[in-house]
Amino acid sequence: MVFNRICFFTATIHKWITLFEMDAFRQILISSLNFLNKKELIRVYGFVIMPTHIHLIWELLGMSGKE
Repeated sequence: MVFNRICFFTATIHKWITLFEMDAFRQILISSLNFLNKKELIRVYGFVIMPTHIHLIWELLGMSGKE
């Protein structure tokens, strides 16, 4: 794990399923990022949620115990 470096990250849904077209799934993702930010485990500089994938510019600040 690399901490305290700003990184660009992309995650794609398996088989390009349009999972993030649904508001509920986008909200789960946003809530998760907010939770990690409030716990000071990540810092998010920007993100884009597309129907089949997400792009993040973020920084890992600490271990969450899920490594």
